[in-house]
Amino acid sequence: MADTENLAILLTDMVGFTERSSSQSRADFHDLLKNHDQILKDTALLYSGEWVKSTGDGMLVVFRSPTNAVQCGMAMQDALAEYNHQNPAEDQIHIRVAVNLGEVRREGNSDIFGEAVNVTARIESLTPTDQVYFTQAVYLAMNKAEVPSERVGSETLKGIPEPVDIYRVPAGQAMRLVTTGEPMQGEGVPYPFGGMPHARLGGTAPTNRGRTWRWAKRAGMVLLVLFVLAVLARRGEDREHPPALPASPAATTPDTANGDRASALHTLNVHTRPETARVRILNIKPAYTPDMALQPGRYHVEVALDGYQTDRRWIDLERDTEITVALTPVPVTAKMPETAPPAVTDAILRRNDMFLTLSGTVQGHDFYLQRHPHSDWAEGIRVANQNDRAALQRLRERAEANHVEAQLTLGWLYFQGKGVRQSAREGAKWMELAYRSGDPLATWFRGMAAIGQADRPKGKARKSRGLEFIQQAADRGEPLGELSLGIFHANGEHVQKNDQTAVRWLRKAVDRGMPFAESMLAGMYLEGRGVDRNLDEAVRLLRSSAARQDPTGQYYLGLLHEKGFGVKKDAGQARRLYRAAADAGYAEATRALNRLR
Repeated sequence: MADTENLAILLTDMVGFTERSSSQSRADFHDLLKNHDQILKDTALLYSGEWVKSTGDGMLVVFRSPTNAVQCGMAMQDALAEYNHQNPAEDQIHIRVAVNLGEVRREGNSDIFGEAVNVTARIESLTPTDQVYFTQAVYLAMNKAEVPSERVGSETLKGIPEPVDIYRVPAGQAMRLVTTGEPMQGEGVPYPFGGMPHARLGGTAPTNRGRTWRWAKRAGMVLLVLFVLAVLARRGEDREHPPALPASPAATTPDTANGDRASALHTLNVHTRPETARVRILNIKPAYTPDMALQPGRYHVEVALDGYQTDRRWIDLERDTEITVALTPVPVTAKMPETAPPAVTDAILRRNDMFLTLSGTVQGHDFYLQRHPHSDWAEGIRVANQNDRAALQRLRERAEANHVEAQLTLGWLYFQGKGVRQSAREGAKWMELAYRSGDPLATWFRGMAAIGQADRPKGKARKSRGLEFIQQAADRGEPLGELSLGIFHANGEHVQKNDQTAVRWLRKAVDRGMPFAESMLAGMYLEGRGVDRNLDEAVRLLRSSAARQDPTGQYYLGLLHEKGFGVKKDAGQARRLYRAAADAGYAEATRALNRLR
């Protein structure tokens, strides 16, 4: 018996298929289809797509996630843009991609049927070359923070009784911080969608795709849930993909058993100043070695050293070649962000850094201890991690003297059983004392604790009450309340998604000096969500956040410097910013450093 499921359906179609099938030799046409199928099938796998069947000049793929389906279509177009960039016009592949969402009927594992499939086919016939069209059903269900969209219009489709609203993914978008993966920006490749993670001939992109800026739920007993906006950047290797070599893409060493092959090789020697600089050849897998024997072709050579401008150049290897590359030192003035931030109180920075450590955005507690060694929360960290009895005594004395932060910290320790005997009763006592003080910080803690219990009985009521507490804290000027409401509205967490409201609350937190809020508001400006796109304002906010030593701002500013987006492309500056964020315990920055090595 056939099963029905609600799935996202992706359909592709190769442009000019009929003409090419009649004009090319059978061998050439077979190779064309083989390359087409390999690139598209492997890319679909990266986005958890299930290949259903080939349509001859296209393919049908289904997804559980509408967001994955649209992103896969974008990635397919980027993958073919890279392939086309490396091949002459007669060998290029251009496709149309359509995506729809609806109920389908399965026939075994070989096919699907239903009106949703028919709508997808009709949309595909309207889609222009190299573009991605999708229906309103997909638009309403997908995560709009991860996919840019633009309404095309309403169309009456053959055999479909009601008009269908159609959307498209606009090409040529600015690099987005809210995305599935960091754009790869290959050397000279005209990626229509910024270089989405995709497969290519001879291998696929790593599956450890970058994280979106989203909130991750962190629960602790009856105390706390935080939702933290995480990173744009793609994990993994450096993503510059140059044109394929005229000969084999893999370097080889002389084969003494084959004289003809050995005679076709040439040696490449790269001398560097300073001599300690690292040499890489970016478009082959083997690591560079002096007197390296390579086949004739074009090679992308990189010479890099911390503190110096990175040198990248193409070398046409037609004979034994020696080159000398002298690196230029980075000016001292380029080592720090250009904009100094206005003064911010220690209380605001403590809230910012408490938020980062509690939520797990920054791994480890050294970051907080080094910046705020004499704060109540630092005493709590010493108790929790080092079983420091003297710190516990100091914390208790301050809590008994009605210091709100000390009471909150002590309550958290008892709830968690960190460094003290676990006791929900004792924890609730200290939390309640803090809340009765009327301090907005305590009100925010209580609100987040209530939201953290939303999966328990009366969860809906608890969440509603928690939001009331957070709203109260924000209305009374608590920057953590303003920050939380901004992110809830930006992501549709616990409240209806509203970008304009999100921007309003984030701006309030920024005005109070919260560096983390600056980083997130920068993402809204880069996305054009709730505000007009403004690259200059985004860069200004990230510079301010980075200058306050906020690791998220340091990381994202480093990403812009690495890509040359809105700022000067400067790998050395990117490394310095990544290093500062990595030293604070920001895991994405560590991965970025590994990518640049």
